[in-house]
Formats: sequence, C-alpha cells, structure tokens
Amino acid sequence: MIANSETYETYDRIFGSLKERGLSGVMLVVSDNHKGLRKALEKNFQGISWQRCVFHFIRNMLDSVPRKKRAYLYSDLKTIFLCSSKEDALSRAYELSAKFEKHYPELSNMLRDDIEDSLSFMNYPIEHWARIKTTNVT
Repeated sequence: MIANSETYETYDRIFGSLKERGLSGVMLVVSDNHKGLRKALEKNFQGISWQRCVFHFIRNMLDSVPRKKRAYLYSDLKTIFLCSSKEDALSRAYELSAKFEKHYPELSNMLRDDIEDSLSFMNYPIEHWARIKTTNVT
C-alpha cells in the first residue's frame, strides 16, 4: 500500500487492510516511536506487545547531546541492550541516567522514562532477541 504520510489515519488504514486480508495472531510489533503508528496499533491489535526499535531509541537519545560526545555516550548506551536480563538492563539504564543527569538532562530523562519500551524484546526467548529488538536487522 502506498502512503504519503505516517499519520494515524494512514496506519489505521494499513492495519485494517492487513486484518481484512487475514492477518491474525500478531504478538509483537517493532517500530520507531511514531505517535500515529502507536495509536493505530492500539486500536487494531489490542493486547500486543510493542518494541521500540533500539537503534532509533539510541539515535533519539544521542540527538539530544553535542556531536562530539555521541561516540562516548553510544558505547555506554549500547551496554544496556547487551545485558542478559531485563532486570539487569533496567538497572544499567538507571545507573546511566543518574550518571548523565547533570550534563545531559534530556538524555537522562529519556533513558529513565522511556527505556522499558525498548526492552520488550527481553520478554521473549533470547535466541530471538537479535531479530526483534530493532527494525535495522542485517
């Protein structure tokens, strides 16, 4: 389906069309954080899990800091997603949020307030994590 925008109406139409053609059993959707997409998912697929794309989440956080600091911060941020459990990942995220709070408050707030949306993949078997944590799988 061709669409000219990423609005709620566009996604609602796409998801409705997919369901009309027989799509069912959706358990997880991985995407970036478009508000229209999220709203359409909630309407069309009640009860599913949503995974905020790790790649896009990190990129959004790094956009809030000076370019010169991004490589340093990236190496810290990616450690969250290398943890072997959700509890460890949350703990690491909160540690980093506290570490960055003074110099990078916007990044710290995003990390503290939005991290759980990026860890939904950890509710699934570990052998699936690499394929479901991001939309940028190679």
